[in-house]
Amino acid sequence: MSIRAQILNLLIDLREETNLAYIFISHDMSAVHHVADRILVMYLGRPMELADRDALHEQTRHPYTAALLSAIPVPDPDVEQHRERVLLRGEIPSPLHPPSGCVFRTRCPIAQERCATERPEWRDVGFAGEPHLVACHYPLDPGAASAETQLKSHQPKGEQ
Repeated sequence: MSIRAQILNLLIDLREETNLAYIFISHDMSAVHHVADRILVMYLGRPMELADRDALHEQTRHPYTAALLSAIPVPDPDVEQHRERVLLRGEIPSPLHPPSGCVFRTRCPIAQERCATERPEWRDVGFAGEPHLVACHYPLDPGAASAETQLKSHQPKGEQ
């Protein structure tokens, strides 16, 4: 077992034994999923999506969350070779001079004019009493095609 895995397991054991709460900050979504009960996804210091860890993975609503999750490697080489990925285009904006409206809009494959002029507010898109908050004018539909397919349908034809 790797040192990294041992540390993550130690964090989980400490949390369970002492009723401890953590703020665990990482770009490694597989580690976050392993350690966290609830996950807050941020972009340029702004919250994008907040949900229970399983809901976040199974019912992704924000395009940035979908991109992060699609970057997690799958241990099965056949699945990994054929799965769809969300590839973000464009430069990462400066946190000192973030874009107007939605800070993710310059890299978002589904951004529209409204995204440039209005900052999206938190809205609860959860169901069955489970809160699932997203800051997006056009959240992904978990009942439709996969997040990757929904986002890919908005890319220019040459980039699909």
